[in-house]
Amino acid sequence: MKGKRTKEEMVTQATRILIAFPKLSESKLAMLKERFAENGFDDKKIIASVDNVIDTYKGDSPSIAEFIQYGKDIKAYTYEESIKFGQDKLAMVDIGADNPRWVLPEVKIKYKLPDWDARGHRHNTNLN
Repeated sequence: MKGKRTKEEMVTQATRILIAFPKLSESKLAMLKERFAENGFDDKKIIASVDNVIDTYKGDSPSIAEFIQYGKDIKAYTYEESIKFGQDKLAMVDIGADNPRWVLPEVKIKYKLPDWDARGHRHNTNLN
């Protein structure tokens, strides 16, 4: 089941974006909200995307693509795929889906993906 995108979470994340990137214009933020909706982002994926940009973007005003591209270039394996690939070669992470996904360890580090636990809580162990 796909998660929900709520107005309350969008307001929270918009506030975080403006605090982290005060030079980002209101019109760009409004466009970002539209793009999140058009690209089917739910609350969990929006949070993960915002976290990723805050943690990795080095400029003053990220482009909309910095947020929207989150997760699009990551090869994430389902449980069945991870068994075939070899779970011992992968890291179990939370990418905003209802169930855990498995990625290569270097992808987990690059995107600072949080660990997944059985209760679905996020745990970011990328403390570097």
